[in-house]
Amino acid sequence: RVLVHGDFRLGNLIVDADGLRSVLDWELGHAGAPEEDLGWLCVRAWRFGGAHPVAGVGRVAELIDAYIEAGGGPIDPAAVHWWTLAGTVMWGVMYAGQAVNHITGLKRSVEIAAIGRRVAEQEHDVLQLMAPDALAAALAVPLAEQPPRDTRYGRPDVAQLVEAVREFLDTDVLTATQGRVQFHARVASNVLAMIGRELASGHVFDWFGFDSEAELAAAIRSGALDDRTDELLAVVASTVAARVRVINPKHVG
Repeated sequence: RVLVHGDFRLGNLIVDADGLRSVLDWELGHAGAPEEDLGWLCVRAWRFGGAHPVAGVGRVAELIDAYIEAGGGPIDPAAVHWWTLAGTVMWGVMYAGQAVNHITGLKRSVEIAAIGRRVAEQEHDVLQLMAPDALAAALAVPLAEQPPRDTRYGRPDVAQLVEAVREFLDTDVLTATQGRVQFHARVASNVLAMIGRELASGHVFDWFGFDSEAELAAAIRSGALDDRTDELLAVVASTVAARVRVINPKHVG
């Protein structure tokens, strides 16, 4: 057991030309396994588009070697992977909490509402860590498309109206605002793009014959599906693949 920072990532480091100057935000510090900090640094949310698994800038083996060289004890690569997975799940739970905050009215915000939908990104990342082959197979199947929209309420149809509002935000509002209003306008535009993709999707969700995802989750927890792991992974991966391609297709990969 060592002193664990609890939120170890590049955003909490101050570095200058001479190297590391300070480590910030120790309020989550506690005694624990050293792999916890290293795994948190490898969570995809902290890569910000970088190609490498460690904060977008390095490889796991390099991180472990540098930790040991700097005086740290032995590190188990499998434990780093486990803590990366645990951190990804935790990040998804926090996203889900933001959705509850918006839905219940505790904190109404287009930004918070959008973050709630980003749970799908963490589901994708969890599967990428746990079952990459099942995820890849699901993503290889094209999303089914909806038939032409109902026009009983008139034209433009609902998808075309959503796109018109998104274009207004992109071309008029974003250029006429700044600061937080501009940021929220960009978020709102992204939300409308997401709605457009959802309206276009004809994916049929199959929860292993259960009536809801909650019932499927209960069956998994009970162990009732332990002998059908491959089938179960295919169903879960299909659900996650459909969601993430609607929520944020750029996240896939």
